[in-house]
Amino acid sequence: MAGLDPADEIAALKSTLASIEAVLDPAAMRTEAEGLREQAADPDLWADPDRAQKVMRRQSYLEAELTLYAVEINVVRTYRLWPRSIAAPPYNEQDRRAFELYAQAQQRKGMDVVVEVGGEGDGEKTSG
Repeated sequence: MAGLDPADEIAALKSTLASIEAVLDPAAMRTEAEGLREQAADPDLWADPDRAQKVMRRQSYLEAELTLYAVEINVVRTYRLWPRSIAAPPYNEQDRRAFELYAQAQQRKGMDVVVEVGGEGDGEKTSG
């Protein structure tokens, strides 16, 4: 978005976020998770173990999804990975930045890491 006024850029980001929220509906997910949290606090919940497991499983799922969305948004904002090109190539600056981060992560997967266990000099070499 080179050359855009910050106000225009913010407006475009808000529009994109609204489109994403329309599909994912995080507000509904938060409302449902809160209702499940209230059900989970009921001391009689475990009188019906099947229902209790369903409540807890759904609550865990929703909270994990909401956390994942928040993390993804923060990564995109922190590394300025937006906007990405829809049809590639040609790649834009954000695409190249995302590819570089992905390549760095892949390189780290094959590196050896020395983990110090116990006393002096008896580091244990692990792949990670």
